[in-house]
Amino acid sequence: MTTNGFAPEKRCGLVVRISVERGPNDESNSLSNQKARLRARLEAKRQQGENWREVELYEMRAVSGRVSLDSPEMHRLRADIQAGRVNVVMVTELSRISRSVSDFLQFYTFTSEHGAEVVCLKQDLDSTTPAGKLMTTVIMALAEFERDQVCERNRDATLARSQKGFYCGGSRLLGYDLPEGKKGSLIVNERQVEVV
Repeated sequence: MTTNGFAPEKRCGLVVRISVERGPNDESNSLSNQKARLRARLEAKRQQGENWREVELYEMRAVSGRVSLDSPEMHRLRADIQAGRVNVVMVTELSRISRSVSDFLQFYTFTSEHGAEVVCLKQDLDSTTPAGKLMTTVIMALAEFERDQVCERNRDATLARSQKGFYCGGSRLLGYDLPEGKKGSLIVNERQVEVV
């Protein structure tokens, strides 16, 4: 509580991120889904008589959690925190901010040093207690582990497909075409044979 008896204003910066742009039917963790959940929490806080309001939205499309803290949106968020414009960072889950433990902890320290809080819907954390800090570190370690496992699975799958002779994507190959309906196969492009 502030000295005048009113609860301090929570000036919220909403952070949403997706790693890969998917089709319009993938609503499970889409940007619109994340925004709706965050705004619903803001409305619930207001309904409880608390002074929470959205100041800014920081939206990252097709940004990996490995490098998200270096994105222009996160630089903009840090500037707004430093300026005192934002004093609460809201996310649906901590991995929306970053999937790197060390990077997240640096960001977490930055927010604390500037009097900002981190509110996470999925992992209900109190960032002001030692136990809350511990839980944040554990959750971020799990997010980084999950990212590393996905990378490892992708590498293994690509290697296995290559060993079976399947085309694994990437740039087009001179002298070959991708036949329709035969994913992972290549056919010789007779017009480019002489060039090859």
